[in-house]
This record gives sequence, structure tokens and C-alpha cells, in this order.
Amino acid sequence: MIIKEMYLDRFGRFQDYSLTLGQGLQVIHGANEEGKSTLMAFLQMMFYGSSGRGRDVAGNLRKKYR
Repeated sequence: MIIKEMYLDRFGRFQDYSLTLGQGLQVIHGANEEGKSTLMAFLQMMFYGSSGRGRDVAGNLRKKYR
């Protein structure tokens, strides 16, 4: 599978954010609190989903990044 572009709207710190990826290996880097883990959580939710039923924010990605 090749991911060419990601679009995030109201997910964590991202509002109307688009990221275009090139061919080959992509390295996402940046300083602390710039959203690298949020991008990873977004991809994780897109591939594996989220039950969204738990009340614990740590175990519920939808509530954590709302």
C-alpha cells in the first residue's frame, strides 16, 4: 500500500491540515510537541479503527485527540 496524501481536520492540534508524501521511505521529524505522535495516532486509527466506547482517555484515541 502506498499512502500519497493525508488530510486531517480537527484531529489533535491539526485543523484543515494536508500532508503530501513522496515515493519511498518518509521520515517525519520535528521538535517536541509538533504533532509527530498525533500523525502516528491518526494513521493507526485509519488502519485499525477505534471502538470509541471507553471512558478512559488514555485508552480511547478519539477522546484523546478530540
